[in-house]
Amino acid sequence: MKRFTKIAVGFLALTAAQMSFAATSNWSQTIRAPNVYVGGTTNSNFFSTPVSVPTRATITTVSWNIGLYANGATNQNFNVCYTPRYSSNPSQCLDVSGNLNGSTSAFSGQDAKGSFRISGILSGGTYPVYPSHYNTIRVDYQY
Repeated sequence: MKRFTKIAVGFLALTAAQMSFAATSNWSQTIRAPNVYVGGTTNSNFFSTPVSVPTRATITTVSWNIGLYANGATNQNFNVCYTPRYSSNPSQCLDVSGNLNGSTSAFSGQDAKGSFRISGILSGGTYPVYPSHYNTIRVDYQY
């Protein structure tokens, strides 16, 4: 009986240890920055979550790389925004104007099936501006 108990306890400990290790993955998208026709208006890139992301996945880290516009703008302000699944309005935005190539855990724990956008507002400079640079989002998640 003692031997059976030891085996059962060992099996339970092993099972619990395996359950604590979550699988991880990521997705990324790169999209040409949007044309800007008028200064002072919000212009956005929308990044769609791939269908391959598991339903119960949660975000761990989000990274981005944003290019600047070459139109002589005196201010270029950018936000990375998260929109929950089944919603069209962002629930959380992060001002990344001072860090155009970075990452954050600020969205950690959010549903990985949500979507992201990079939004920018330019002021000053000449318009319209047709950019040649691209913006990238990378979402790391666990499930």
